[in-house]
Amino acid sequence: MVIDSIGGSSTDDNMTSTKNGRRTIVLFGHAGNGKSSTGNSILGNKKPFKTKTGSGRVNHTVLQSATMKNGEIINVIDTPGLFGAEVEDKFVSKEILRCKELAEGGIHALLVVFSVQNRFSKSDERVLHILKEFFGPKVVDHVIVVFTGLDVLENDDGTLDDFVRLFPQPLQNFIDICGGRFLFLDNKTRDEEKKEIQLQKLLNYVNQIDQRNEGKPLSTDLLREPKACFQRLNFTSVV
Repeated sequence: MVIDSIGGSSTDDNMTSTKNGRRTIVLFGHAGNGKSSTGNSILGNKKPFKTKTGSGRVNHTVLQSATMKNGEIINVIDTPGLFGAEVEDKFVSKEILRCKELAEGGIHALLVVFSVQNRFSKSDERVLHILKEFFGPKVVDHVIVVFTGLDVLENDDGTLDDFVRLFPQPLQNFIDICGGRFLFLDNKTRDEEKKEIQLQKLLNYVNQIDQRNEGKPLSTDLLREPKACFQRLNFTSVV
């Protein structure tokens, strides 16, 4: 596996969007992993998604849009932390359904956001299982794994190769199931060139997903009924 300067397995960095239009990206992950900061990095210099030091949690699912240099409109949907043990399933249900409403026309890419500062846990392993339960097994064809905190690795003189080499097997399995798509982001950088490289890397993956799925987004019409999902997931309460 070849790791480039931003991280992730190598792709064709010259790949461009196959068409101008509107595409939707959804951010999932635990609270505090940097979902909102990642959304802000995608949208550019403006910071429409509020981040909270410590919890990092947004209160509800929201959508913001930006126009890329090629004229394409990117919708970014930021979700609250939905996967912690303390999160009530009624809240998860409401936010998943809100995501469906906002993603009219389908979802082109789902970003599952982890932080390099947090150990990959049993709870993290469940994230993909939960997404497959709600969105169906084809969700893995649209997932990109994002690690925030690249600045922390660089400040500690760590290398991406070392970090990747130390991936626990469950995390490596997670990434493999999602087609090997992963990258590292520094959401705090003020280096405009670095910002551009990071964004292009991410959009290359979105384009790759688009091509492999013949331009068909993940249809939210197939979103499964939350009550049945919770019962299959053995959640303690139902909506």
